[in-house]
Amino acid sequence: MEGQVPSAAAAAPPSSSPALPQNALAPDDGPGGDHLIQALLDAHTRHNLPAALQERLNQLGRAVWLADLTGEGRSQWPSYFTSTGTSGYTHVRVQAAVARGIGTSRAEVTLIWAGSSPAGDPEVGLPATVLLAKQAGGTWEPVR
Repeated sequence: MEGQVPSAAAAAPPSSSPALPQNALAPDDGPGGDHLIQALLDAHTRHNLPAALQERLNQLGRAVWLADLTGEGRSQWPSYFTSTGTSGYTHVRVQAAVARGIGTSRAEVTLIWAGSSPAGDPEVGLPATVLLAKQAGGTWEPVR
């Protein structure tokens, strides 16, 4: 996977996910502006999960996505990550996340993330989606 954005990366937000205004992001904003990205994402998303569950799924989606990009933590989800490697991105951070329920046993976490590309260029406002499925025991696991 080196030099590529992981396969889970969405080329564009799914149709149910909001598009952020083009001028909302600047590469030099840094983490200080991430709360504004979160506010924009929240304002443009139909929330349909209880707040506590949404926060838990947001955290899970963030962890899965960061493991996908960096390779760290992949062992937590061996059936999801079947190969090794990283994206080549560095200085990765999730700028915003919001989970939405899809039916009764699935959810999607829309993420906006930033990092330095394999070429070293700063990139912000990159969209991604992590799909999650509720397991028999009530836990949530990433699915492709």
